[in-house]
Amino acid sequence: MVLRKSETSKKTIQLNIGRRYTILSAIMGIVIFIYIIKLLSLQVVDAFLYSEQAKRITQRTSIIEGLRGEIWDRDRKIRLATNIPGYTIRLRLLNNPRDSSLFLDELAEILGSDVQELSDRIASGKKAGLNLINLRTDIDLSMVTQIAERIEAFPGVEWIENSVRSYPQGASLAHVLGYTGKIDDRELQLLYNQGYSSESVIGKSGIENEYDMDLRGSSGMSKVTVDALGRPVSSRDVIKKPINGNAIVLTIDMTIQKLIEAALGRRNGAIVVMDPSNGEILGMASYPDFNPNIFSTILTPQDETGIFNGADAPLLNRAIQSAVGPASTFKVVLSAAMLEEKVFDPFQEIEDPGYIIVGNQMFRDHVPDGHGRVDWLKALAESCNTYFYLLGKDYLGHEQITKYSRLFGLGSRTGIDLPGEITGLVPDPGWKQSLYSEGWTIGDTVNLSIGQGYLATTPLQMAILTSAIVNNGIIYKPHVVKEVRNAVSNRIEKEITPEVVRTLDIDPLVFSQLRQGLRYAITDGTPTSVITTDALQVAGKTGTGETGDEDRKHSWFISFGPTDPQPGEQQYVVVVWIDASNPWEWWAPKAANIIWHGIATGQNYEESVIDLQPLWYLPVNSAMLLTPGFSEDGSLLEAGSDLQ
Repeated sequence: MVLRKSETSKKTIQLNIGRRYTILSAIMGIVIFIYIIKLLSLQVVDAFLYSEQAKRITQRTSIIEGLRGEIWDRDRKIRLATNIPGYTIRLRLLNNPRDSSLFLDELAEILGSDVQELSDRIASGKKAGLNLINLRTDIDLSMVTQIAERIEAFPGVEWIENSVRSYPQGASLAHVLGYTGKIDDRELQLLYNQGYSSESVIGKSGIENEYDMDLRGSSGMSKVTVDALGRPVSSRDVIKKPINGNAIVLTIDMTIQKLIEAALGRRNGAIVVMDPSNGEILGMASYPDFNPNIFSTILTPQDETGIFNGADAPLLNRAIQSAVGPASTFKVVLSAAMLEEKVFDPFQEIEDPGYIIVGNQMFRDHVPDGHGRVDWLKALAESCNTYFYLLGKDYLGHEQITKYSRLFGLGSRTGIDLPGEITGLVPDPGWKQSLYSEGWTIGDTVNLSIGQGYLATTPLQMAILTSAIVNNGIIYKPHVVKEVRNAVSNRIEKEITPEVVRTLDIDPLVFSQLRQGLRYAITDGTPTSVITTDALQVAGKTGTGETGDEDRKHSWFISFGPTDPQPGEQQYVVVVWIDASNPWEWWAPKAANIIWHGIATGQNYEESVIDLQPLWYLPVNSAMLLTPGFSEDGSLLEAGSDLQ
């Protein structure tokens, strides 16, 4: 009995031990299995993940901007804006473990930059919280090669390929073309939802700005693997191909453009040449000018001060952004009002003593003893102030003068496809009261009658006014773009067609009389001595804006021609304005004479001056005829030069 219990107990113990062994074995098996799985994970799965993470760390993606569309002249023969290959040198701060100032001297020497300039740029980038700071954007391959050969000496320095905007004609047509630059924070806020990024290059002025969406195309993306020093260790793979921007074809005739730029020379002012039959701008010059290529580099503080804050305001397109009194050219507006309203007989003569008296104030004529007896035709031709003083004061009044001024488009934007156009000013009693808290006076009307006082117009507005006279009152919207073309297929994507913005409700006979009067002004009036070209018949009107300084006056000339076009023959409008900041030389009609001769003959400025000899205001001696001497801006040396 005892033996049987002992055997049972022994079996129970053996059974428990077996169970425990089985459980322990199972536990050990599970643990071993878990370790095997973990080891497999470390060796295979995690290794793959870490490998992928390492790739992400060493692979850098970059935005590829589509090449900006090119800009061409009207005949698509002259490239006005294009792109050239280049490199941008950058400093990546995360890859720059030591002070960058330790290698800046050597880097600056390679880049041809000032050490302090680079140091300031890095400091500005750090202050702005940037990790990637552009040091220079106009680097060529030789500079990149020098850096690449000693990349260990420049930790954090890297480079990317890019395209640099280039303007082959330099300063020529700069105000129309404009320039480009990196998008700023304000622009990015406005344009972010239209596909722009913090790295986008955007048009800042001119056509580059107005047609930016057409020119910019769309961005792509690429990736490249780099080592710890930021050096590429693989070829660059394009993830998404960029799309190049469309090409822009301008209405500008570069032969005319070069002609008017040379005629303007280094005088503050502007010249506009347009086709009155469709609103196309054939030439637009403004001085002071600037070279837009400078914006393809990183500007120094000195450059920025001179360009953006300079006293001469070189970025200002004076053809559309400067407004001054049009002086006696405004007499055509009073003439139109008089003839249309029939308030005064144009054939009736008045006696001009050389002045009128209003209250205790005397308003003088530019001819001290007066013009004698004058009717409208003679008064317009000789620019008789007294006649128009009386016409404005006694027969039209400020209401009719302002009405016809605005009818011709003065005091409002023309709508040209360029940014920044100003309205100018047609003053009236309400304007004066609100601004000066003063009432309108008869003296204000007298001044307004000859284009003086508060009245202010732009050269383009005066070109539109002149075009209306040529077109019997039809005013076309001015434009500088002719068409937009696809960069790949060359297909016309957008064509700018003539757009009538206003038709003046004035009798066509009035415009005929105005054209006759402006032609008579050339043959028998003030500009007779300077409009000497016999290559075509021109009609026009001079204007001299007083400033109180006899040596500082605005010089205006509005004109059109030929006055007797043959069927199919093109007519032109030429407006010249020379600012009073220049020493007085009555240059506007003189420049126009050379311009008209050049347009009619196909000659450039120098050839026209020689062909117009003898030219009393710009003589050329025999030595000059053999070896022309021209100033740096391409125009003939002027008064006081070797040509005298």
